[in-house]
Amino acid sequence: PSEKFNPDMWKTLSSRLEPQIEAVRQVFKAKTVQEKLHHLTEACMTIPTHAGQANVSADDLLATLVLCLLNTEPKNLLGEARFLDNVSTVFYPEASLDHRGYCITTFVCAADYLRSMGNKEFDGLVKGVSKLFE
Repeated sequence: PSEKFNPDMWKTLSSRLEPQIEAVRQVFKAKTVQEKLHHLTEACMTIPTHAGQANVSADDLLATLVLCLLNTEPKNLLGEARFLDNVSTVFYPEASLDHRGYCITTFVCAADYLRSMGNKEFDGLVKGVSKLFE
């Protein structure tokens, strides 16, 4: 039997991820591609160290970024994700080959995942990320 969603787990994760949530929030407030990319990279690159680990898997990074996005309550998530993905390659073509490109790809995947996510997936996501931060 599956456990029911635990709101306390959500609150605990949200408070532990506050620096990353704030960095993601700044992606939506930033006016330039450079600023947006800076804040997104900051959020993605600090997740492993904030979780007390040297590295996290792509799945864990994606799940954690999804939780950060949920906390920011973005108004135009898919538009921002597509904009950053398309425009960054014009202004920063080298970014597609380094950690910035990885962060952008993860951001786009997180936006797409949120678009299709249901309650069951949400419960599993929270439980999975909570294990990362134990």
